[in-house]
Amino acid sequence: MKLPETPSNIDLIDILKEPTEPKNEGLKQSDFLNASENVASDNVATEIKAAINADDFELPPPPPPDQPPIEPQKPSKPRLSESEYEEQAEMSIALFDGLQTLTLPWLYQKSMFTRKELEQLKALNEKKRQPEVELTEEDLKLEEKYRTYKELCDEVPYKEKEIEMLKSPLAKVFSKYNIQLGPEFMLFTALAYVSVPRYLPLFSKLENLDV
Repeated sequence: MKLPETPSNIDLIDILKEPTEPKNEGLKQSDFLNASENVASDNVATEIKAAINADDFELPPPPPPDQPPIEPQKPSKPRLSESEYEEQAEMSIALFDGLQTLTLPWLYQKSMFTRKELEQLKALNEKKRQPEVELTEEDLKLEEKYRTYKELCDEVPYKEKEIEMLKSPLAKVFSKYNIQLGPEFMLFTALAYVSVPRYLPLFSKLENLDV
């Protein structure tokens, strides 16, 4: 049934015949695609972050430091008897005793006498060999000084009691650290102990005087 064309109907028909205006006229299709891609990326990143737990991952242990090569251990020296350690101690003391017997008189001479006094002592030695000699006051003072020097030199070598006092603790040190002196050292020590008195006049000009 056809409706009568009334003014209201005509207006309605005209309005329906007009084209429909598109919504969101300012947006393009590419904008919709980019927005959807961004949303998808954000969702994926959020899911990955939620799935990853920092505690599930541990740092690898550091590499071990470079270690030096292990060298084969040398076999330990066999220990000596206590009497052998004491013998070594006694020889060591004898060597030191010989060295001080050789050097200390020379040091005493250097510290006590001038070069002029040494020449006067030689002259005094020759003077006293003459019969009925009369010594001056200066000669007597120099003679007393020389006697003091000789007393000091006589006290330099170790006495037997002093050697015994030193030998025991030194032998204990040798025993503690298992110190073993070679035969070469023992021979050198024996030669030095015997030969030092023979070399002493070469170092001290006063050894041959009889003042």
